[in-house]
Amino acid sequence: MLVIISVIIITQMIFYHCFYYYYYHVIVSIITIIISLFPLLLLSCHYFCYYLITVSIITIIIPLFLLLLLSYHCFYYHQSLLLLLLSNDCFYYYYHIIVII
Repeated sequence: MLVIISVIIITQMIFYHCFYYYYYHVIVSIITIIISLFPLLLLSCHYFCYYLITVSIITIIIPLFLLLLLSYHCFYYHQSLLLLLLSNDCFYYYYHIIVII
């Protein structure tokens, strides 16, 4: 789960560092959703697929959308890695989401 969160954050940092326009957020969201669904594809081949998919939806998809909403706020308003790291509100929200997970 921490690997997935890290990939999401790094991907969005790269995109928001390079592109500052609103409509690029859609591209970032699509990429992060595809990345986050990859573990689901691997788990679906398992013998206990129904159980694992249900658990995966609860532990991956729901936090993913929460992270997307929070990261949109953080990256859209701060648009800089330094400002992002220094912003208390973003750190506070990410910290609580990770603690919940």
